[in-house]
Amino acid sequence: MNTILRADITGNVKNIFFNKINKASEESSDYTLKLSIVLFATMLSFKSHSFIINDSDNIKIQPSAGAQLSSFFPSDFQNADAVKKASTPLTSLTSKVKKDFQTLFSQEHLQHIHYYYFGAKGITKGSLEKNPVRSLLFQLIQKETLHGSKSDSMPASIMSTALSQYGTNFANMWADKKIFLSLLNSVLEVLLRIHLAPNRYKAYLDFVESKQKEILAGKDKTKKALSRDQKRNILRHQEYKKKTMS
Repeated sequence: MNTILRADITGNVKNIFFNKINKASEESSDYTLKLSIVLFATMLSFKSHSFIINDSDNIKIQPSAGAQLSSFFPSDFQNADAVKKASTPLTSLTSKVKKDFQTLFSQEHLQHIHYYYFGAKGITKGSLEKNPVRSLLFQLIQKETLHGSKSDSMPASIMSTALSQYGTNFANMWADKKIFLSLLNSVLEVLLRIHLAPNRYKAYLDFVESKQKEILAGKDKTKKALSRDQKRNILRHQEYKKKTMS
């Protein structure tokens, strides 16, 4: 940081500058954290709630449980009883609310989240009426859960800059289907292993569990604490040896 300051600036001026920068960084981090909490809570709400649309095109949200995930596994799957339920699918959407769903988690939606939870004046009634889905989600996630989310002492310029950067990063992260496809491939891979080779997959899980216990008990040859990468490499090596011997 000293490289960007003039050499003839006194120590007191430097301290004031550094203190301002540090405070701005802390406030920006605090705001980004609270914004992330709201965003993640909004995402998780789809797991345990469903949207109901009546004949008058009025929409409401209510608690709802999706399909039991254990139905996707064989009856003798060892962890079937501990598996949770899936998210509920969306009902057929009318044109009135379809656009609102399509713009969820967009820059405009993030801006509304900012106004509702952090803005000094809040969000306008007209915006809530125009976006019924967002309005229901706002009602579901109460402001009190953020422990005083309105940052009255935080400069609006800091929140605006942090919000813009957050929105750009979020949009870039979900610009393609890479994350979704990667997660879906992992799910399909596990399901194929369970259904097509249940005995071999169960043996593999038992093998991994036994090796983890050995590592935690200090029975490995190194006799020292291993990093996560080292543990993973040991398991991969043992699994490779097991496959080559079978």
